Amino acid sequence: MLRQLVRSVVRHPTSILHYARERFAYSQDRKHRSLVGRAVISSHAQLVGFLAGASEEEFLQAKRTIGSSFASALARQTEAYSTFTRQGGFTPSHISLADACALYAIVRHTKPDFAVETGVSDGMSTLSILLALRENKSGILQSIDLPAVGKPQLIDRQPGWLVPEDLRGRWRLALGQSKRLLPAILEGRNIDFFLHDSEHSYSTMKWELSLAIQHSRKGALICCDDALTNDAFLETAIQHGAGWAITNDTALGGFKVAD
Repeated sequence: MLRQLVRSVVRHPTSILHYARERFAYSQDRKHRSLVGRAVISSHAQLVGFLAGASEEEFLQAKRTIGSSFASALARQTEAYSTFTRQGGFTPSHISLADACALYAIVRHTKPDFAVETGVSDGMSTLSILLALRENKSGILQSIDLPAVGKPQLIDRQPGWLVPEDLRGRWRLALGQSKRLLPAILEGRNIDFFLHDSEHSYSTMKWELSLAIQHSRKGALICCDDALTNDAFLETAIQHGAGWAITNDTALGGFKVAD
């Protein structure tokens, strides 16, 4: 583990400062958990229905589609993937298959023109969104990520390495901290779909979600992985959302921006 961390610092020198700040920010989260008990818990199918109006059968179809597509993407890199996950005992760093299916179904049914994602890691959420955009034949995805000391599994790989080449035409990836890059990326743009999956500290979540709201169209969808880490998602949803829902097992949350 120590060797991987040293290599990470050498590859990404500025990431050690980000990692230290991130650890401190997480330590403050216990001050921001008073609303967590008020969360509206739902299944993934219910979340998709609430956000995108898709039926349970449509969600199950999306689940079958994304499952086979993801397996195909992995098959292209089986040997490299196996070697990579064995080294140092690291496990893949990505969202669950259920979350991937939900994101695919949401994007497939709502057809966003401009989707934004913070936090990429291996790229399973990215792959899910891009698959839906390809099926929609419209829209682009702007992703932001920072390879960090806390992600030694990405030392030798760029964020989003799971995404196959044939899906990258609708993808824009910016490497760096969201607080440095996101304001300029959103300047003069209107978000249709936003996914927070970067640093899950209260301060970062609150800042990203608030900025996304400022640049969202009416009725845009705001999603958040690990939405119950602290109160940032719920506070934002209460203030700006037309209701909200959070899945019961993975805490993928979402709300529509109120009219």
